[in-house]
Amino acid sequence: MEAGPGSPWPMRGFRCARSTTSTSTPPAATWWSVRGRCTTTMPRPRMTSSKPDSLKEPGRAGGALFAVSRLLLALWISLFGLLTPGDALAQQAAPFSVDLPFSTLGYGTLQLSEGQQGRTVNLFVPRNLQLQPGSYVELTITHTPEVPDKPSSLSISLNNVPLGVIPLTAENAEPTTYRYPVDGILDTGRNRLEIALDSGATCEEAGARVDVAILEESFFHLEYGLSQYPADLAYYPLPFYEESFQPVETLLVLPNDPTSLELSAAATVSAGLGAISKGEVRLTAVTLSDLTAEMRAQSHLIVVGTPQRNRLLERLSLPRPISPSTMQEEWGVLQMLPSPWNPYRMVLVISGLTDAGVLKAAQTLNRPIRFPPLRGPVALVAEVRPASEEEAQSYATDYTLADLGYDDEVFYGSQPQSVTYYFRLPLAWNLQSRPRFVLSFSHSQVVNPVNSVIGVSLNGLPLASALLDEDNAQDGVLEVELPPWALRAGVNRLRVDVEMNRPGGTKCGDLDDTRLWTVLRKDSYIHLAYTRSNAEPHLGLFPYPFNSDRNLTDLLVVVPDTVASAILQSLTSLAIGMGASAKGQYMTFRVRRVADASPEMLEKHHLIFLGTPTTHGLLAQVNDRLPQPFEEGSNLLKPVVDTVVLVPDPARTMGLLEEIASPWNADKTLLVITGTAEEGVGWALHVLLNYTRKLKGNLAIAEQYLTQTEEGEVIPAYDFFSTETRVEMRQPQSQVQPMLPDREQWIALADRWW
Repeated sequence: MEAGPGSPWPMRGFRCARSTTSTSTPPAATWWSVRGRCTTTMPRPRMTSSKPDSLKEPGRAGGALFAVSRLLLALWISLFGLLTPGDALAQQAAPFSVDLPFSTLGYGTLQLSEGQQGRTVNLFVPRNLQLQPGSYVELTITHTPEVPDKPSSLSISLNNVPLGVIPLTAENAEPTTYRYPVDGILDTGRNRLEIALDSGATCEEAGARVDVAILEESFFHLEYGLSQYPADLAYYPLPFYEESFQPVETLLVLPNDPTSLELSAAATVSAGLGAISKGEVRLTAVTLSDLTAEMRAQSHLIVVGTPQRNRLLERLSLPRPISPSTMQEEWGVLQMLPSPWNPYRMVLVISGLTDAGVLKAAQTLNRPIRFPPLRGPVALVAEVRPASEEEAQSYATDYTLADLGYDDEVFYGSQPQSVTYYFRLPLAWNLQSRPRFVLSFSHSQVVNPVNSVIGVSLNGLPLASALLDEDNAQDGVLEVELPPWALRAGVNRLRVDVEMNRPGGTKCGDLDDTRLWTVLRKDSYIHLAYTRSNAEPHLGLFPYPFNSDRNLTDLLVVVPDTVASAILQSLTSLAIGMGASAKGQYMTFRVRRVADASPEMLEKHHLIFLGTPTTHGLLAQVNDRLPQPFEEGSNLLKPVVDTVVLVPDPARTMGLLEEIASPWNADKTLLVITGTAEEGVGWALHVLLNYTRKLKGNLAIAEQYLTQTEEGEVIPAYDFFSTETRVEMRQPQSQVQPMLPDREQWIALADRWW
């Protein structure tokens, strides 16, 4: 999948220069960065430093550069699994190092000016890295004009710890490098590098007119060792999903010719990881015959199936053998252990003595388990009970700021300050109760309660404010109702403004007074209780109505009896996307092969058919109902849409999305994701997941072509066309009736679902 603006699955990849290239599998070439230069095992653009020679460190050229490069390559390979297990074990005692340019972390050159005085760079460090002394961050800056008209400077901090201040002078107007040690400050998990511009602004006067650039060749240098991840189910989804500067691929390994329940188990796990990762998990599904030794050694593995069906289990030293002597026939089992093919990769086993037991184990990973919680390397699952009707129909109601990715926010001084929190409204749902924002805060006791205030606004509309006084100094709570008519489809903005003053103080004198402080806590939350609404489905509303039940119990995906590798991966991608949209705590992603899809099941569910007409037996039954049917017994399109009839080209591959009322139940919807070849099915799904808000109607056709980036790399791109073929289409209620304060409390039809 491509990474691009609006893409729900941004793929990270290390790059020599700014590039839109991304892949779902590790690149074949390995490259590393040394002081802003790139070396590679295949031709790539060189990124040269713009620093003057006088600023470059000695000893970085010629043979020394080659030696360092070879060392970095060996260390890089050890981290990311390109060495054999024996090589990795032999080198694990050695300290490793790597340079991470900002460009590889997804940041270009950072611009700061009077209108943008602060920038943040996030670095996510894998949990199995043991950081060693010698790590640092190196910044290369430039600015104009050469001499600002007022004294100006940059303040650098990491994880709220000050690193240094850089005065902006004629000496560093040209690209200049500054290095800051970060030992004891850098940590595993999320790290925040903050760069703030002080342009000398005062109460009476504006700041200097100065533009500062932090060049993208700035980088983090990490010294580290490696450790194994804990074989403990309590840490799940770690390491199978982990925010990291280089996420590791996870492989779902299924038996050859997987059964319907094995496919359901794999898709259920995929949906759960999609929900946890907001669709960003790097997950590839393969059958046992497609699993290579290289893939096995590089990746974390999730092994699905019974021992009789998935022979990979025979090669694992399981903490608990899977046999009738160790468990009952209907039980499922979860086991976690280090990979025997790479000590820094993990294996999760989802198994049982029967397919039904395997599915139970998979469902367990998507459920809250508290008494007692999952813990240790093994969990036996005796039963998975259905979610209650209330749990199935009502979505999660409270989202903390931490859930949305925000930390505690701290303000200092008398200058007015603010922070904006962003959240999205989902598609086609009715509000069950009035939405509200519950803001938790505290502040210093020296603020003047007469003219110190905190306020909240929604999408630019002021909603509430309160004085900062002794009653809310320690455990302040401001509960604000969010009027439905002020909420928007898609992205909404909650802004919190704070102004603090000191008794007897002056506005200018107290601008940076640290005795004046306010903390906005990350446990503040937005309350949104909603259930499904009714709207006429069309492709631009996807995943509605297929996620009408947040646990996906109202959805059935039907695949061909013989599941090709391309269809298997499309199923996995679909499950990830659906999980990210539904976010249920009891999700089961139900999959059936054509032969196993009974008429009763087809009647009961919203349906998604995945496959080509010649491989998917049920497509023949609905072919005449499709807005774009196929020629009987073939994958060629039947000319019915246009007035011009073109001769079908068998060599031309296309993907199609077609949405109709289900022939088995008119109250349900059928979405067909198909194509003139299996490759086209993946193209259609890619367009559906990545360009939803550009789609309209009930029919879309997608084609892939190759294009070249500015750096000369060839990448796939997509052309697609969508239209409405139904003669009359009832408009969704939310599109013709505005949300008013005195109407039913509901929200519908966001332009995206996350």
